[in-house]
Amino acid sequence: MSAVILGAVQMACGIDRLDNIARAETWLRRAASAGATLVVLPELSDLP
Repeated sequence: MSAVILGAVQMACGIDRLDNIARAETWLRRAASAGATLVVLPELSDLP
């Protein structure tokens, strides 16, 4: 069985949906490069 390394992103979400997604992607890539195999994003990161 493989180990799961969890990454959790905490970030401020604004009213610009595309900006939220771009910032979430940056943090997602940063967590993955640090070894995370599962990354949890804020629930409001995709809201307008």
